[in-house]
Amino acid sequence: AILSFDWFRLFLWLLPKHAPDFFPPSPHMQVHFPTTNGPWATGDGMKMAMAIGAGSIDMDKVQIHPTGFLDPADLAAPAKTLCGEMMRGVGGVLLTPEGKRFVNELLPRDQVVAAELESGSSEFVLLLTQPMATEAGKHVEHYLHKGLLVKLDGTHSLARWMLANAEGADGETAEQAAARAAAVDAGAALALEATINATLAAYNAAAEAGVDAFGKTAFRHAPISPEERPLYAGRIVPVLHYTMGGIRMGADGAVLRDDGSVIPGLHAAGEVTGGVHGNNRLGGNSLLDCTVFGSIVGNKLAKELP
Repeated sequence: AILSFDWFRLFLWLLPKHAPDFFPPSPHMQVHFPTTNGPWATGDGMKMAMAIGAGSIDMDKVQIHPTGFLDPADLAAPAKTLCGEMMRGVGGVLLTPEGKRFVNELLPRDQVVAAELESGSSEFVLLLTQPMATEAGKHVEHYLHKGLLVKLDGTHSLARWMLANAEGADGETAEQAAARAAAVDAGAALALEATINATLAAYNAAAEAGVDAFGKTAFRHAPISPEERPLYAGRIVPVLHYTMGGIRMGADGAVLRDDGSVIPGLHAAGEVTGGVHGNNRLGGNSLLDCTVFGSIVGNKLAKELP
């Protein structure tokens, strides 16, 4: 038999047991973070394997992705749409609700998340220009269609949109959100716009110099002009995304007990396994994990079976 299940992601029996730091001291066991995964990610494959003696490894190593979209139609949804690294790779900038940058957007996931948590903000803004959106192509089109990105008319509109978000209600229509943005305090909007413009001016100066205060050295599609139109913006939060842990296996994909002995006839490949990625998986390596060990196990069994 070959196990190729998904990892335990959202399953409330496994996360509190193996990664309690992701849960507050509450009898309701509510996750500190939303997740990019749906209710189907129950960890059943791991439970089945553990029930017959399979060992586990690195189950406490859970990855938080820095960018999951807040859906204005359902702000409280426990599952969020992933905002992939491409959005930052094409030059996307992350801002606090106060309109300030706080991190090198191109750092590894865990380091961006650490900066988000240290900032004290509960959500952030992803900002892109038209050249960035053009390079991202259908990704931006998809996010626009889902209502996760909005088009804005320069930093003046961006400031009003950001202020309106702070007062928004769950499940608003686009028309209701636009009306609320138009009604925000003019003085507050001007002050936030000034901060955003100062942030972009500092970003542009750093791009010209080749490095910023956060160590960033690649500034794709810079400079960003405050008069640039349209701007694209989305609301972002950190999200539970992946665990590096899973079923213990050998180099040939054979499932192992905790004492290292082999469970005869049982193999595993992909996200159900652990011990491959260390403390923090790099983006894209989950697929590599699946294909490499899937091939190893498949080739091994093809030779052994009659």
